[in-house]
Amino acid sequence: MNFYNEEINSKFNSDLQQQIDGTLPLKHVYKLGEASEVLQSAGIPKLEIELDSKRLRRKSLQENHPFDLADMKNLPEAVQKPLAVFDSTTKDGSFVILTEIQQQEKNYVAVLQGNRKNENIQINSIRSVYPKESASAIAGWINSGLMKYADKNKMGDWLSVREPNYHSRQNPITLSKTVLQQFTNNNIANCGA
Repeated sequence: MNFYNEEINSKFNSDLQQQIDGTLPLKHVYKLGEASEVLQSAGIPKLEIELDSKRLRRKSLQENHPFDLADMKNLPEAVQKPLAVFDSTTKDGSFVILTEIQQQEKNYVAVLQGNRKNENIQINSIRSVYPKESASAIAGWINSGLMKYADKNKMGDWLSVREPNYHSRQNPITLSKTVLQQFTNNNIANCGA
Protein backbone atom coordinates (compact mmCIF):
# COMPACT_ATOMS: atom_id res chain seq x y z
CA MET A 1 0.00 0.00 0.00
CA ASN A 2 1.10 3.55 -0.68
CA PHE A 3 1.19 5.96 2.20
CA TYR A 4 0.15 9.47 1.33
CA ASN A 5 2.99 11.73 0.16
CA GLU A 6 3.66 14.60 -2.22
CA GLU A 7 4.27 12.18 -5.11
CA ILE A 8 0.73 10.86 -4.75
CA ASN A 9 -0.62 14.41 -4.72
CA SER A 10 1.44 15.34 -7.81
CA LYS A 11 0.34 12.20 -9.68
CA PHE A 12 -3.30 12.93 -8.82
CA ASN A 13 -2.95 16.51 -10.11
CA SER A 14 -1.31 15.30 -13.33
CA ASP A 15 -4.03 12.69 -13.89
CA LEU A 16 -6.71 15.28 -13.06
CA GLN A 17 -5.34 17.59 -15.73
CA GLN A 18 -5.51 14.70 -18.21
CA GLN A 19 -9.16 14.16 -17.23
CA ILE A 20 -9.89 17.86 -17.74
CA ASP A 21 -8.11 17.70 -21.14
CA GLY A 22 -10.02 14.55 -22.10
CA THR A 23 -6.92 12.36 -22.40
CA LEU A 24 -7.28 10.25 -19.23
CA PRO A 25 -8.17 6.58 -19.85
CA LEU A 26 -11.90 6.04 -19.26
CA LYS A 27 -11.55 3.45 -16.49
CA HIS A 28 -8.90 5.33 -14.53
CA VAL A 29 -9.01 5.05 -10.75
CA TYR A 30 -7.34 7.77 -8.73
CA LYS A 31 -5.14 6.59 -5.86
CA LEU A 32 -5.06 8.94 -2.87
CA GLY A 33 -2.75 6.88 -0.67
CA GLU A 34 -3.41 4.84 2.42
CA ALA A 35 -5.55 6.53 5.08
CA SER A 36 -3.41 8.87 7.17
CA GLU A 37 -3.07 8.48 10.92
CA VAL A 38 -5.45 11.43 11.29
CA LEU A 39 -8.11 9.61 9.23
CA GLN A 40 -7.46 6.38 11.09
CA SER A 41 -7.95 8.19 14.41
CA ALA A 42 -11.44 9.09 13.16
CA GLY A 43 -12.22 5.41 12.54
CA ILE A 44 -11.37 5.20 8.84
CA PRO A 45 -9.68 1.86 8.09
CA LYS A 46 -5.97 1.71 7.29
CA LEU A 47 -6.61 0.99 3.62
CA GLU A 48 -5.87 2.59 0.27
CA ILE A 49 -8.23 5.46 -0.69
CA GLU A 50 -9.54 5.35 -4.26
CA LEU A 51 -11.78 7.51 -6.44
CA ASP A 52 -13.15 6.35 -9.78
CA SER A 53 -12.63 9.01 -12.47
CA LYS A 54 -16.08 8.36 -14.00
CA ARG A 55 -17.69 8.91 -10.60
CA LEU A 56 -15.77 12.18 -10.18
CA ARG A 57 -16.97 13.40 -13.59
CA ARG A 58 -20.60 12.44 -12.80
CA LYS A 59 -20.48 14.19 -9.43
CA SER A 60 -19.07 17.37 -11.01
CA LEU A 61 -22.07 17.50 -13.35
CA GLN A 62 -24.84 16.90 -10.79
CA GLU A 63 -27.50 19.60 -10.89
CA ASN A 64 -27.74 20.05 -7.13
CA HIS A 65 -24.06 20.90 -6.63
CA PRO A 66 -22.04 21.15 -9.86
CA PHE A 67 -18.36 22.00 -9.69
CA ASP A 68 -15.34 22.49 -11.90
CA LEU A 69 -13.01 19.48 -12.00
CA ALA A 70 -10.07 21.88 -11.64
CA ASP A 71 -11.30 22.56 -8.07
CA MET A 72 -10.15 19.04 -7.18
CA LYS A 73 -6.47 19.97 -7.46
CA ASN A 74 -4.62 18.68 -4.36
CA LEU A 75 -7.57 16.49 -3.31
CA PRO A 76 -5.31 13.78 -1.80
CA GLU A 77 -3.69 16.30 0.53
CA ALA A 78 -7.05 17.88 1.40
CA VAL A 79 -8.59 14.50 2.26
CA GLN A 80 -5.56 13.25 4.19
CA LYS A 81 -5.29 16.51 6.21
CA PRO A 82 -8.95 17.45 6.76
CA LEU A 83 -10.56 20.22 8.76
CA ALA A 84 -12.86 17.60 10.28
CA VAL A 85 -14.25 14.09 9.82
CA PHE A 86 -17.84 13.11 10.61
CA ASP A 87 -19.82 9.90 10.72
CA SER A 88 -22.24 9.75 7.80
CA THR A 89 -25.91 10.04 8.70
CA THR A 90 -26.96 8.08 5.62
CA LYS A 91 -24.71 5.01 5.42
CA ASP A 92 -23.04 2.94 8.12
CA GLY A 93 -19.28 2.66 7.68
CA SER A 94 -19.13 5.92 5.75
CA PHE A 95 -17.55 9.22 6.69
CA VAL A 96 -17.88 12.82 5.56
CA ILE A 97 -14.51 14.57 5.29
CA LEU A 98 -14.59 18.37 5.43
CA THR A 99 -11.66 19.66 3.36
CA GLU A 100 -9.99 23.04 2.99
CA ILE A 101 -10.76 23.08 -0.76
CA GLN A 102 -13.28 25.83 -1.44
CA GLN A 103 -15.70 26.94 -4.15
CA GLN A 104 -16.38 30.58 -3.36
CA GLU A 105 -16.96 30.31 0.42
CA LYS A 106 -18.25 26.73 0.41
CA ASN A 107 -15.86 23.99 1.49
CA TYR A 108 -15.82 20.70 -0.34
CA VAL A 109 -16.67 17.49 1.43
CA ALA A 110 -15.62 14.02 0.36
CA VAL A 111 -17.88 11.13 1.31
CA LEU A 112 -15.79 8.04 1.94
CA GLN A 113 -17.04 4.49 2.41
CA GLY A 114 -14.62 2.42 4.47
CA ASN A 115 -13.94 -1.28 3.85
CA ARG A 116 -15.58 -1.33 0.42
CA LYS A 117 -14.87 -4.48 -1.54
CA ASN A 118 -13.36 -3.73 -4.95
CA GLU A 119 -12.83 -6.93 -6.90
CA ASN A 120 -10.77 -9.00 -4.43
CA ILE A 121 -9.45 -6.25 -2.18
CA GLN A 122 -10.83 -3.97 0.54
CA ILE A 123 -10.43 -0.23 -0.05
CA ASN A 124 -11.67 3.10 1.22
CA SER A 125 -13.76 4.43 -1.64
CA ILE A 126 -14.68 8.07 -2.17
CA ARG A 127 -18.31 7.89 -3.24
CA SER A 128 -19.02 11.60 -3.60
CA VAL A 129 -17.34 14.99 -3.63
CA TYR A 130 -19.20 18.31 -3.60
CA PRO A 131 -19.16 21.84 -2.19
CA LYS A 132 -21.19 21.88 1.05
CA GLU A 133 -23.45 24.89 0.96
CA SER A 134 -24.62 25.11 4.54
CA ALA A 135 -22.28 25.98 7.41
CA SER A 136 -25.23 25.52 9.79
CA ALA A 137 -25.61 21.92 8.55
CA ILE A 138 -21.96 21.25 9.41
CA ALA A 139 -22.52 22.90 12.79
CA GLY A 140 -25.48 20.55 13.19
CA TRP A 141 -23.22 17.55 12.59
CA ILE A 142 -20.90 18.84 15.31
CA ASN A 143 -23.77 19.47 17.71
CA SER A 144 -25.23 16.00 17.03
CA GLY A 145 -22.04 14.22 18.08
CA LEU A 146 -21.10 13.06 14.58
CA MET A 147 -17.61 14.62 14.67
CA LYS A 148 -14.86 11.97 14.84
CA TYR A 149 -11.85 14.23 14.26
CA ALA A 150 -11.24 17.98 14.11
CA ASP A 151 -8.24 20.18 13.49
CA LYS A 152 -9.40 22.27 16.43
CA ASN A 153 -7.54 25.46 15.50
CA LYS A 154 -8.58 25.46 11.85
CA MET A 155 -12.15 24.35 12.63
CA GLY A 156 -12.44 27.06 15.30
CA ASP A 157 -11.35 29.67 12.75
CA TRP A 158 -13.68 28.19 10.12
CA LEU A 159 -16.67 28.41 12.49
CA SER A 160 -15.77 31.93 13.65
CA VAL A 161 -15.76 33.25 10.08
CA ARG A 162 -19.22 31.75 9.49
CA GLU A 163 -20.77 32.76 12.79
CA PRO A 164 -23.43 35.46 12.43
CA ASN A 165 -22.78 38.82 14.04
CA TYR A 166 -25.26 38.09 16.82
CA HIS A 167 -24.33 35.60 19.52
CA SER A 168 -27.38 33.64 20.55
CA ARG A 169 -27.16 30.47 22.57
CA GLN A 170 -29.58 28.94 20.08
CA ASN A 171 -27.40 29.67 17.06
CA PRO A 172 -26.08 26.28 15.81
CA ILE A 173 -22.67 27.70 14.90
CA THR A 174 -22.24 29.33 18.31
CA LEU A 175 -23.21 26.04 19.95
CA SER A 176 -20.81 24.09 17.75
CA LYS A 177 -17.90 26.31 18.83
CA THR A 178 -18.57 25.24 22.42
CA VAL A 179 -18.81 21.57 21.41
CA LEU A 180 -15.55 21.91 19.45
CA GLN A 181 -13.74 23.39 22.46
CA GLN A 182 -14.81 20.40 24.58
CA PHE A 183 -14.08 17.81 21.86
CA THR A 184 -11.11 15.49 22.29
CA ASN A 185 -9.56 13.78 19.28
CA ASN A 186 -8.59 10.13 19.57
CA ASN A 187 -4.89 9.69 20.17
CA ILE A 188 -3.38 9.45 16.71
CA ALA A 189 -0.52 7.27 17.95
CA ASN A 190 -3.04 4.71 19.24
CA CYS A 191 -5.38 4.71 16.26
CA GLY A 192 -5.14 0.99 15.71
CA ALA A 193 -2.55 1.13 12.96
